[in-house]
Amino acid sequence: MLKSLRAFLLIVSLGWLAISNASAHVGSPNLFYEGTAAGVPVRVIIKPPGVIPGLAEVTVRTEGASVQKVTMTPVYWETGKKGSPAPEDVPLVRGETNLYSSGVWFMKLGAYSMHIGIETANGKGEVVVPVNSLATVRNPMPSGLGIALICLGLFLFASFITIIGAAAAESTHTPGEALTQLLLRKRRIWTIGAAIFMIAAVAKGKQWWASEDSEYYAKRISRTWPSKADVKLQDDRPVLNFSFEVPDSHKREWSPLILDHGKWSHFFLVREPKQDVLVHLHPYKQGDRKLAAVLPPLPEGTYHLYADLSHENGLYRTLHTEVKIPAAPEEWSKRWTRASGNPNDPFCSTIISTNTTDVTRRDLDMDDAWHIEASAPSASASEAATMNGLKLKWDRPAKLIVNQDVSLRFNLRDTQDQPAALEPYLGMNGHLVVRCTDGSVFIHVHPVGNISMASQAILTARSENPKGKKEELLTASTNYLHKANTTLGNEVSFPYAFPQAGTYRLWVQFKHQGQILTGSYLAEVTEK
Repeated sequence: MLKSLRAFLLIVSLGWLAISNASAHVGSPNLFYEGTAAGVPVRVIIKPPGVIPGLAEVTVRTEGASVQKVTMTPVYWETGKKGSPAPEDVPLVRGETNLYSSGVWFMKLGAYSMHIGIETANGKGEVVVPVNSLATVRNPMPSGLGIALICLGLFLFASFITIIGAAAAESTHTPGEALTQLLLRKRRIWTIGAAIFMIAAVAKGKQWWASEDSEYYAKRISRTWPSKADVKLQDDRPVLNFSFEVPDSHKREWSPLILDHGKWSHFFLVREPKQDVLVHLHPYKQGDRKLAAVLPPLPEGTYHLYADLSHENGLYRTLHTEVKIPAAPEEWSKRWTRASGNPNDPFCSTIISTNTTDVTRRDLDMDDAWHIEASAPSASASEAATMNGLKLKWDRPAKLIVNQDVSLRFNLRDTQDQPAALEPYLGMNGHLVVRCTDGSVFIHVHPVGNISMASQAILTARSENPKGKKEELLTASTNYLHKANTTLGNEVSFPYAFPQAGTYRLWVQFKHQGQILTGSYLAEVTEK
C-alpha cells in the first residue's frame, strides 16, 4: 500500500527522475547575449527551465547610470507580441546598481523570443534573445519531500477511512449510548470499504501517472536527433555527407532549415584523441535533412562532428556524430601548403584554389577554415601563435570557475608585438569554439553570445508579424545584419560561463588580411 500511496503522492508532486537529454548546445544550456538598447550596453543571461511549463531565470546587467527601467516580455513564436502578456518590470537586485533579475514562465513547447526593454531619460530600446522552450529533464523528487508527502498521505488515508466508518455507524446513534454490535459491524464494513476505495483510487492514479510519465518521456522530452556522416570521393575530392532523422515523436520540433550567417549549417570537426585539428565548414544542402561539404586536406582519423542548425520556427540545435576521415588524395593535398614552408608551424588555412567556371564541381566554401596544430598548447599559455607570425593573446582570468560569468578577451598582435587589425569573419570580429576534453560540453560562441542569430532574426520578424508570409520572414532572416560587437580593432571578447569543472580546449577563429586564422588554448575550470 505504501508503494501505491507513494505513487499517488507523485501525482501531486512535480517529481521527475533525471535523464539524459539534448539542448540547443551540447552540455551548455544557459544563454548569454550582449547587445545595446537605447544606447546602453546590455548583457542578458537566461537559464531555461528543464520542464515545460517551467520557470526560466532572467538576469540583465546594464552599463551606465541612466537606466530607469528594465522590462521583459516572452513572445511565443506563433502568437507574436499581440498574443503575449504585457511587459513585466524586472526588479533591481538588492544591493546592486545595474543588475536586474526575475523569473518568467514558459507555458508551451517551442521557440520564444525574450524581449528585454530598456528605458532611459533619452528614450527606449530593446534587445531580443531567442530561447528554446523544450522539456529536457525529469527532475528528481527530493527525498525529504517524498518522506513528508508519504507521512501526509498516510494521515489523510487514516483520517478518511476513520471519518467514513464513524459517519456510517454513529450518524444515527444517540450520543452517550454504547454502540450496538450491529453498528460496530456497520462501522467495520464501511471502514474496510473506504480503505478498498482509497487503494483502488491510488492504483488508478498510479496507472494514470505511469501513462502520463511514459508519454512525457517518449514524446515531450527533447532529445538529440539521430545523425550520421561518411566521406566519399567525388570529382577527385573528399566530400563529407551528413544526414539526420527526426523521430516521429518529435516532429513537432521540426521545420525547414534557415540560413545562419548565410550558411545552411556550421560544421565543426575535432579530431580525437589529441584534439589537434579543428575544422569549420559550411555545407550545401542535398535535401531537407541532408548536407554535404567538400573537405580540405585533413589528417586521417576519427573526428567528432558537430552541426549547428537553425529552423524556421525559431528553434536551434547542435547535432553530434562521429566520422572517420581517410587520408586526402595526394593531388588534392598539393593544392595547399604552409605559407612559411616550415612543417612545425601551425596550419591555419583558407581556400586558395577554386573552380568557379564549372558549377557542377563543388569546392570549399569561401568561409571554410581549418587548423592543424604542430604541438598542443600548455595549460598556462596565454599566447597562441598562428600562421604568418601573428600572435593571439588571451587576457586569461586568474581562475576560471564553474558558472562564473566572464568575458573571454583576446587581442591580435603582429610580428613586432603591435596591434594587428581584425576583419569581420562571418559578420563578426571572431568565433569561439569551446569543448570539454571529455566531449561533455561543446559550444560555438559569438561576440554577441551563444544564441543563434538566425533564430533571433526570424523570431524578431515573427514577433511583429507571426502570420507573415514565409518568404517575408526568410528575407528578414537572410538580410539580418550582425551589427553588434563588430567594431573593428584588434580585440574580440565572448560572454560565457563554463557549465562544469574540467579541462577545456578553446579555439578562437578570426580574420586578418583576408585569411581566416585560429588560436588554440587549454583551460582548467574549477568548482571554486
